[in-house]
Amino acid sequence: MVQGYLFFQPISLEDSVKRFNEDEKRIPHELHEEREQALLKAMRNFNAIYSDNVARDLASDFLVLYLINLSTGRFSQFSILEKYQESGLPEDGDDYISSMMDYAKRMIVPEDLPFVRRKLAPARIRDYMADHAVYGLTFQMFLSGKPTYVYATFRKLETDRDLMVLFGVRNIDDQMRVKEKISAERRKSLTYAHIARALSLDFANLFYVDLDTERFIEYSSSAGKESLAVERRGSDFFRQSLRDAKKRIHPDDYPMFQDSFNKPNILDTLDRQQSFSLTYRLMQDGVPNYMSMKVSRLPEDAGNHIIVGVSNVDEQMRHREELERVKEEHITYSRISALSGEYVAIYTVDPVTSRFSEYSSTSGYDTLGITKGGEDFFGQSRENAKDNICPDDLDHFFSRFTRENVLTDIRENGLFTLDYRLMIGGVPRFVRLKAALIEEKDGPQLIIGVNDIDSRVRREQEYERIIADALEKVNQDSLTGLQNKHAYVNVEARLNARIENGPTPDFLIAVFDLNGLKKVNDTLGHHAGDRLIIAAANELLDLFPSGLVFRVGGDEFAAVAEGPDIPVVENGVQELSRRNAKRKAGGELLIACGCARYAGEHSVASVFERADVKMYENKKKLKTRP
Repeated sequence: MVQGYLFFQPISLEDSVKRFNEDEKRIPHELHEEREQALLKAMRNFNAIYSDNVARDLASDFLVLYLINLSTGRFSQFSILEKYQESGLPEDGDDYISSMMDYAKRMIVPEDLPFVRRKLAPARIRDYMADHAVYGLTFQMFLSGKPTYVYATFRKLETDRDLMVLFGVRNIDDQMRVKEKISAERRKSLTYAHIARALSLDFANLFYVDLDTERFIEYSSSAGKESLAVERRGSDFFRQSLRDAKKRIHPDDYPMFQDSFNKPNILDTLDRQQSFSLTYRLMQDGVPNYMSMKVSRLPEDAGNHIIVGVSNVDEQMRHREELERVKEEHITYSRISALSGEYVAIYTVDPVTSRFSEYSSTSGYDTLGITKGGEDFFGQSRENAKDNICPDDLDHFFSRFTRENVLTDIRENGLFTLDYRLMIGGVPRFVRLKAALIEEKDGPQLIIGVNDIDSRVRREQEYERIIADALEKVNQDSLTGLQNKHAYVNVEARLNARIENGPTPDFLIAVFDLNGLKKVNDTLGHHAGDRLIIAAANELLDLFPSGLVFRVGGDEFAAVAEGPDIPVVENGVQELSRRNAKRKAGGELLIACGCARYAGEHSVASVFERADVKMYENKKKLKTRP
């Protein structure tokens, strides 16, 4: 391609070489070499005179261009960018490989030098170019003192005699860096996707919801796919969900869904127990399918978020319906069908007298020595609890498990549930106590079952922990380990919500900027610059608690303090000023700083801007000589 641009008009290179060869027949042999060198010089003059505008514009894409005779080894420089004219690149000579390799030893990064030597072996190039039009390789060389990706290419020029090529070196560093970044992000995304995929096998859809803004991300999992896919992003999660539900949920189930699935009800349930659950029928291709929704709150340090999982339980529900129909004729089976899950014990209790008897229990439960029958189920259960329930759960058990609470929940919700840990074999196991009323010939009976849910609860806890860890990585700066810009934006959104809706927040923002980073990057390279950024981050961690500091830009940091943390940050800023004063004369690490406290502005950004102005004023002072 370069051949055509450089030598197409007004006379082709082929014609020039042809004329050159015809002239050679009339020139004595001892003048051939002198004639060939004259041709190279003539070609440069030719392009300078007739094709300067086109050739030079195209040559500007290359750091340097050479015309090389592979048959004789002679070469001549066609063009070179002005900024590299003093770099020591040879202009012409009799042995292009020796000349190039002398230069390569100084300019090519050591890791790539063996590769380049092997690829630029004269025999290798001649053999390859004999049958091919283009030969190229990518490597790194030092430009302006830093490793830079370049692409070197040999392009054959058609001639009747010698093997002539145009050799050029082009800077492709920006493209390669972008490609590396994209590849790294893709690998990171795939890692998180595989984690989420493994954790979400039970769910057809997962929603990650910000409770402060009600913005959400929907993920879907399909059979045969290796990762969890982002289905959509949106806002106004609860209202949008009700709009979608009206179109897709079975008409008989929609009123129940509408009453239950609202933000206040879900948050109230999450405050009282670990999760919110809802079962309904979803219309898919005109056929109702049972779906189970579970809502869990993420840990506080992950922000005010919930995870909403929707799984298809149609097969289980159909099986349960069939089982219940079969068991309708048997009182014992009706008692079992009032409960779900793997039970370790079932009791029948008279709701009026509290007389009870144990229907069944597992061997592990039998070892607890719990009474199998008696006159006061609730009183006896509370006595047994002192010896058999995990001490940390006793207060919760005693406050919830009363006859009045059980009957009230059943009357209002149809079912009473209570989760706690039972000590079985000296090991705490999560269990769920369920109670329901059924009608028998002798009147209503209270059926109470204790279900072993340990494996499910521990799997859910592990799921929430790994999700929280993944979210922490999303909010962490990979270079410094500090919280990143994404984490800062979350804090900013939370404070803006309080400014708008109350209660009015009291907070302070400190903005920091690292002096001299550009000079270090330009003179010593980006690796040295990264070390300087890490040193600045460590300095800030020495002055402020890690949870308050964010890296919000290349060399820019911020600290956000609320309430009792405000004096901590103010003291840290004063200490930083003292350190800067000591280091200024010695040219050591300097971090400019400015801070501002909320004073009734309409947004966090306004407070940040005031702090930023003060930081730049401090930066100017630090640049002046003492």
